[in-house]
Formats: sequence, structure tokens, C-alpha cells
Amino acid sequence: MNAFDFAEQILSIPLITDSATLKKAQQGIMDYFAASLQARNHKKLQDFKAWINQEGGNPQAWLIGQKQKATARQAALFNGFQAHLLDYDDVHSDVRGHPSAVILSALFASLSSEKSSLVNSQRFLTAYIIGVEVMARLGKAVNPAHYLKGWHSTATLGGIAATCAICYLHKKDFLAQAIALAATQASGMRMVFGSPIKALHAGMAAQSAIQAVEWIEAGLSLEQNAFDENIGFFALFTEKRSPQALLEKWGENWQIDQLWFKTYPYCSAAAGIADAAYQLREELDDPNEIKQILLFFHPNADAALIYRAVQKPSEGRFSAEYLVAAILLGKRLDFQHFEQAECEPDICKLMTKIDRLYQATPENKRAVTIVMRLKNGAVLQAQSDYPKGSPMKPYSGEELNQKLAQAINNEAIYRDFSQALSALPEGVEMNAFIQTYQSIL
Repeated sequence: MNAFDFAEQILSIPLITDSATLKKAQQGIMDYFAASLQARNHKKLQDFKAWINQEGGNPQAWLIGQKQKATARQAALFNGFQAHLLDYDDVHSDVRGHPSAVILSALFASLSSEKSSLVNSQRFLTAYIIGVEVMARLGKAVNPAHYLKGWHSTATLGGIAATCAICYLHKKDFLAQAIALAATQASGMRMVFGSPIKALHAGMAAQSAIQAVEWIEAGLSLEQNAFDENIGFFALFTEKRSPQALLEKWGENWQIDQLWFKTYPYCSAAAGIADAAYQLREELDDPNEIKQILLFFHPNADAALIYRAVQKPSEGRFSAEYLVAAILLGKRLDFQHFEQAECEPDICKLMTKIDRLYQATPENKRAVTIVMRLKNGAVLQAQSDYPKGSPMKPYSGEELNQKLAQAINNEAIYRDFSQALSALPEGVEMNAFIQTYQSIL
């Protein structure tokens, strides 16, 4: 298999008209805006916007939630950073990362030129669906070895996926070259989890897609096969050098159906253990009576939870021990909680009583169990099979609407915007959609 065949197959995909699939894409866009707008006033984001304003350039593309424009590359970088900053955006289990923060940030940024003024929303949704499909297929091909080695899949896979989405959207016949140019920019380490750079990875991947397309349009060329079996993308990033499954059964079951929408503003790998901890909190009279807590995961299901001890709550987003301790102590784990400078002493103390153990659960690798032993000899136990918001336990439409309404925090704007989002599967001009809402969102 080579990147040229892969590109040809992507560009030949007809517009997707299945109403259920388009509805899922529309929900993905709704969740993307909910995660983005919730973060729009964050200090780190405003500092980053100040850097963009200082850099300057030709402002053409929408900075979501900021009522201004920037260059297409700046917008892709900023919007990806914003969408992922609170770790509140969607996730896909095959990717082991966050598709929409990258793909939608790149797609919206690509609508900056006059040439794209007549892009129809049905084609936009199809491009988004294709981007998620590519990212999930890449993830299935390289993981788990890729992720466990220390790569952040959102960063390493997102640029290629977003490039495919952009080239499909705008009918660019140089997709194979653009894939190679995106692939050679791929990087991102999991060791940065707990810092703002994890979120920046989503923006960097979106920016790499915009750059790949713009640089080829500017006259650069790259004729090499990005998937070369000896020194190409897969040879570098995984043990599988030529995953033929990338080309199999396109369109039978679109991977956008497997997006997870998040309840909590922290790592999705901790969602199940958090659900179980909330169950136990209802049964626990006094946290001071806790003697020991055991957390049971399927092997490597906790790979993203890299902190067993934390120095500050931002690291706690990626610590099962921190989240369980905070929940059992009745802490409110809202967006502001993770901005604190230091770990609260009672959380840190309870964390020392928590241990991780592993038991194989091949029928459901997401299943987690908490066993809590009390000083009086009592044992409490709780289990979560699938977190709320996952494909196995999905949100209702009303729950997604509430997530967006909370982020917008203005009833009139929310009502108009949610109606506009609902119209996307029916076919509207995307630039008209953007022009309507860039001045108020």
C-alpha cells in the first residue's frame, strides 16, 4: 500500500448523505464549539492571542470565540489549542487522542480565502467525517505500540488526518504530496501531559495541515511515498510497516460514530474511574475512615494517566490517584479547580493510600473497579463499565445542547447558534455561517 492509492481513494469518496452520519458530525461540531467556547477567556489562551496579535499577518480566518481574525495558520494553531485546552473535547478510542480539536480547527481555518466562499456545509461535514475516519484508521494501524512508546497521537496522527479533510473539502488533487508534507511534520510527546503544551499539540497538528496545503500551492513539491515500507511514516512510528487495512471497507461504518463526548474536564482515561469514585462517595460517611484504596485497570488502559503523585492540579488531570482522592473528599472538580497553584494537602494525603493494580478484562478494556477498605474492616466497591458520553453510553441530544449552552452562557446567542448548527446537515454556505457568528462568538 502507498500514500498515492490512499489519497486517490479519499478524493473519490462521494458526498455523504446518510442522515444519521451527518447528525453525528453535526453533534461533533456542537461539542467542538462547547469545548472551545468554555476555554475562550482562559489566561493562557489570551496570552497566546497577544502573541498572535504581535506577530501580525494577513487576517483572514476566524479565531473562534475571540471576535477577530488571523492568518489561516495562526487560526488553526490558536483554535486547536483552545479546543483542547480544558481537555473537555471529544476523544476516539482507536486514535487514543482527540480528533475534532485538530480536524475542525484546520477545516475552519481553510475557509479563509475568497475561493472557498461557496463551500457547502454538506461537503464540510463529509470532509470532517473523512478526517475522523483517516485519524481513526491511522490510530488503529499504529496503536497501541505507538502510544505506549510515548507519542501523543493527537499530534502525530492529526496533521495527516486534517490534511486529508482539507484536500477533500477543496478538491485538491495534490493530496498525496500534502500527506507526505504533513507526515514529515508529525511529532508530539506524551511526557508533556499536565502542561499547556498538550493542548498546543492539537493546534500544531492543525497548523501543519494548513501549512502542507499552502506550501504546495506556493510551489513546493514532495513526490515521495509517505507510507514507504522502509523509511516512511509507519516504518518510523510503529511496528506495522504497511497496514493494508487503511484502504478496506470505506464507508461501511464511519468512525465518527465512535466519538466520545466528555463529561469531565480531564483525561478520558480517568472517566470510568471517576464515575466509580462518585458512586463510592455516595456510600462513604467519612473520608478519614479510609484505610486503603485499590484501583483496578486493564493493563495499559491507564497509560495516559502518567502521574501517580502530583505537584499541582493541572497534573491531576492525568492522575487516577488525584482524581479519586479529590472526588472522595467532595472537591468540586470544575474548570477552575485545575488552575490552582498547588495540590491541596488533604488530597495529597489521601493519594498516599491509593494503589493501582491490573487485571485483564479482554471483553471490555475500559472496565475499571475501585475497592476501598475502611479502618473498621468494611469493604466498599464500585465498578464502571463504560463512561457516560462514550458510544456505549451516549449522551442524549439534550445533554449535548446543555454543554453548549453552558459554554455560551447567553440564552439568545445559544438559541440562534444551536439552530444554525442543526441546519448544517441540510446544506448551507459555510462562509455565511462563519460571517454570522464570528462577530458574536
